[in-house]
Amino acid sequence: YSESWHLTERVHLKYSAGGPSSFFGVLCCMSSSSSSPSVSHDRMGSMHGGQRHSSTLQQLMVWEKKLYKEVKARERLQIRHDKKLAVLRDQEYSRKINVDIRKLKGAWDRARAQLATASEAAHASSAAISELRDTRLARQVLGLCHATRDMWKAMRQHHEAQGLIAQQLRGLSGRTSMDPTTEIQHGATRALEAAMSAWCAALGHLAKHQRDYVGALHGWLKLTLATSTDADGAAASPVAAELAAFVDRWRQALDGVHCAEVLRSIKNFVGATHALYAHQSDELRAARRVGQCTRELDRKSRMLRQVEKSYYESSYVPAGFSLWNRGMQWMEEDRRRVHHAHNEVAQHKEEIDACRRKLEGEMKRHAMAIDATRSSAVTGVQRTLPAVFQAMATFSASLATALEAVCRHGSHLH
Repeated sequence: YSESWHLTERVHLKYSAGGPSSFFGVLCCMSSSSSSPSVSHDRMGSMHGGQRHSSTLQQLMVWEKKLYKEVKARERLQIRHDKKLAVLRDQEYSRKINVDIRKLKGAWDRARAQLATASEAAHASSAAISELRDTRLARQVLGLCHATRDMWKAMRQHHEAQGLIAQQLRGLSGRTSMDPTTEIQHGATRALEAAMSAWCAALGHLAKHQRDYVGALHGWLKLTLATSTDADGAAASPVAAELAAFVDRWRQALDGVHCAEVLRSIKNFVGATHALYAHQSDELRAARRVGQCTRELDRKSRMLRQVEKSYYESSYVPAGFSLWNRGMQWMEEDRRRVHHAHNEVAQHKEEIDACRRKLEGEMKRHAMAIDATRSSAVTGVQRTLPAVFQAMATFSASLATALEAVCRHGSHLH
């Protein structure tokens, strides 16, 4: 019965971390969430006969759950078998009267047959898992590593080209254009800030999920190697051992390359974009104040024209209509009315002069805000954008080089 107990210990080792999905539940989730868009499902499917890596992991998880249930059922049958055997041996030693030993032996034979059937089912599930691991999973893991290496190589080339273009921005001058910022440009700056922040978060998640995926896969492979050796009394299959060593080298390669510098560069560019957005907001507020002052000046100018019109109409005396004919009382009243209109005209002119001076001040502040926006845009791009592409190119090159060494060591897995 030692073989059966070794098999039980194998499953207990696998599921001691929290049930049958402790490894493959994580692997299936990460295989879909951490895969890069550059590594297409069609490409991976064509490399392995149309079978996706996530589908293989899901099938392995189904087999692991089945094996877990079968081993649990076998444990119960083992306990029942041991009880039947103990009763039978006790009867053989004690030779009690009125006890049908053939009935006890028949019960023990049935328990032994059920235990053997359960053991065969568990061994069949274990063999199916080993078959999936040594054939489909091994090829897919190797193909996934190669595709990831190619992805980082392509990213290195693209970011190097982008870095060369960004270097040419160092000759850009903020004086080339003094056009004011529009609302569309303001919204585009905000969208750029949000996109760069999302890129920074996605890159950090990608690096973390890749390390978690490879680490979880390596942990599961180590358990299958250790427990299969204990259960079968022989070494594990060469493919499984080489696969575990390959994934371990992959894990070490990912642990040796960090994206902290890339994330810091992207965050610096996000900060520069946020500063540009703030300058654009100040510029747009200054433009709105200029518009308000312009409308106020137009309104006061219209009022002045109306007052001047009433003033000239009140001071106009028709021909042939002398002041003597109007009388002294009317003459005094006309004089007061003309004086009041003259004062009102002078007051409106003073208000217009003050409004014009205010408008000139707001226009100067608006021009200064435009200059500050242009300087912030040019300085921010020249200072932070080349560093982003340079850091991305360095990070991509480091990963591509590390994965190239891993793939070279795993070439015999074909």
